[in-house]
Amino acid sequence: MEDSGVRAATTPRETALSRTWSGDIAILALRLAMGVVFTYHGWLKLDDVSGFAGFVDSLGIPAPTFVAYVVTYLELLGGVALIIGLATRYVAALFAIEMVFTTVLVKLDVGLIATEGAGAELDILLLAIALSLVLTGAGRWSVDALIVGRRRGT
Repeated sequence: MEDSGVRAATTPRETALSRTWSGDIAILALRLAMGVVFTYHGWLKLDDVSGFAGFVDSLGIPAPTFVAYVVTYLELLGGVALIIGLATRYVAALFAIEMVFTTVLVKLDVGLIATEGAGAELDILLLAIALSLVLTGAGRWSVDALIVGRRRGT
């Protein structure tokens, strides 16, 4: 009998997508793409956190300097965490929350595709990727999978 490449779920958190090689490749691609985008955005913000804090303040968000630092380091360190697949579900959930806020507070007035500047399309795609990673987890090629494997003794 030919092996379909699908293996039985070994933990309750595994999904059908994360039980196939093609599913793991898809999850890896999503993690890498999102991780690189957020790491780069965080890196750019590091250069001028006070300028970013001014932008946050212009949106009427309380404690703009604190929020600017939280977002900057979330993007920088969370992006790296996604690249290596560490705490993927948690990091992706935080990014999903961030994308909801950026879409509502910044991009709603601009629209889906803006004639000048960026529209909401990237934010919506990043939100979709984040939600996908919350649902699927990090996949086979991740630090998360290594940690779970050690707990099981495999």
